[in-house]
Formats: sequence, C-alpha cells, structure tokens
Amino acid sequence: MSINSTDPIDQLLTLLENSRVKTFFEKLIDTAVEKKIKEYCETPDFKNSVETVILSSEIKPIKRISTIETVLGINGTIDYEDEDRELSVLEKIDSIEDKLTNFEFLPTASLQKEQKQEVEVTPRTSLESKAVKLVEKLKVKPRSRTGEVFMDNSELTTFLKTELPDELHSKDTNIRRVKKRVIEKARSLFPESIFVNKSKYGRHETRVIFKYTPENVPMKRNGTLNLNLS
Repeated sequence: MSINSTDPIDQLLTLLENSRVKTFFEKLIDTAVEKKIKEYCETPDFKNSVETVILSSEIKPIKRISTIETVLGINGTIDYEDEDRELSVLEKIDSIEDKLTNFEFLPTASLQKEQKQEVEVTPRTSLESKAVKLVEKLKVKPRSRTGEVFMDNSELTTFLKTELPDELHSKDTNIRRVKKRVIEKARSLFPESIFVNKSKYGRHETRVIFKYTPENVPMKRNGTLNLNLS
C-alpha cells in the first residue's frame, strides 16, 4: 500500500482501507466502548436507576422472586418447627424420594389376619432403631382417659429430641420430616400395632396410636394381663 498524498486526512483514509488497520481500529473502539459501559454500570446513578425501575415495575419482580424461593425452599427462611406450614418443593421431593428409597410391602388386612404372632424386630438401621424405640415407649405408656395408648405431636417431638440415645439423634434439623420417617417405619415394622390418626380440622394434629394385640399384651409373672390402666 502506497500513500502518495501528503495530506494527513488522505493518508488516514488510505490507511483505513487496509484490512489490518481497519481491524485494529475496530477492536480499539470496541474495547473503549466496553470499558466505558462497565464503568458506567458501576456508578451510583446507574445502580439507582436500575433499582428504581425494578421497584416501580408493575410485575413486582422482587416479590415474585421471593415467593418462588420460598416455594422452592431455597431462601433459608423456613421455620421447620412450624408443622402447619405448606411444604416446600424440595421437601416434597425429599418426601417422595424417601418413600421410594424406603418402600416396603405392607401386607393387606387379609394377610395380617393370617399373621398370628408378631415377629420380633431386630433393627438394622438407625431409622429402624428409632422406630423400635418409639414402639417400646408406647408399650409402657399409660392409657389415656379414653383407654387409648398414643403419642401426640408434642410428645413425639420431645421423644425424638430428648429421649433417644445420643447415637440415634438425627442430624436432620427438619423435625417434621424426621417424625414422618420414624412413624412410617414404625408402621411398616409393626403393622398390627401402630396406627396413625390425623385431625381433619384446625391444626393437623398427628397421633401415633398403639393397639394391643394378643401377641403384644404385657404379662405379669403370674401370667395375668398387665394392661397398665393408670
């Protein structure tokens, strides 16, 4: 490329016709513009403008995002002690996964009638150990005024938090989920003795009811029934 003119403008225009020079200037301009945009995005004026647009938007994006995070269970504000709250999506997934992982065949009523003796359970896992401890607790629990032997929500929570051996304390802070798993395991291990009753109104109170059967009624040494009616 030759530059015959001595005029600086003509020389510049001639240089810009060269592909290498043209590419160089394009990159130089793009870099300068990008840098300027980034600098402006860091200014208080820009940030305030964006914040104003978001807060004044009719679609309320901040509120929507907060609601979505709560439903998904990823905002870290879930109160696990509140058993009346709606389960988050993650908790529902955990519940379904737990059911699939710990799925066990429960015999039908006709098959249960054929089981004349309650098989002694030897726990193999921490969850089974908790379930067995729960049933042992119910077996020695006094009957209520109605003649039932049961544990309500509050008693179940206290039992799981304070009455289990240290090695059986759960690392899961979601007491609602722990309680649900222990109850379901107790039902599967002792299908003829453990039943669950849920209130349909008001607080969804869950009670674990222990039913005496001919096989699990405690006996005194002289062979008489010990129904613990106190």
